[in-house]
Amino acid sequence: MYKPFLALLLLLDVSAFAQGSYTLVDREQVKKEATSKNYRKLIQRFEAFDSTLTPDDYRLIYYGAVFQKNFLLTEDEKKREINAASG
Repeated sequence: MYKPFLALLLLLDVSAFAQGSYTLVDREQVKKEATSKNYRKLIQRFEAFDSTLTPDDYRLIYYGAVFQKNFLLTEDEKKREINAASG
């Protein structure tokens, strides 16, 4: 008797915290904006804890980091670079 009731409560609890909706990311648009001069200003606002940043600003900061020169490479990419350089 208690197991079905407990399972129902668990499902209701999990669904209450589920993501409501999502936004598709236009990679080309993010690349265009992340390589513009305005992106650096956006990063400065982020680092200054600007409370007026919108969810779209945070999304651009997050996905735009990949297009920055100082973006951290994964270990496999570093190994490939080393192997390519060594011949």
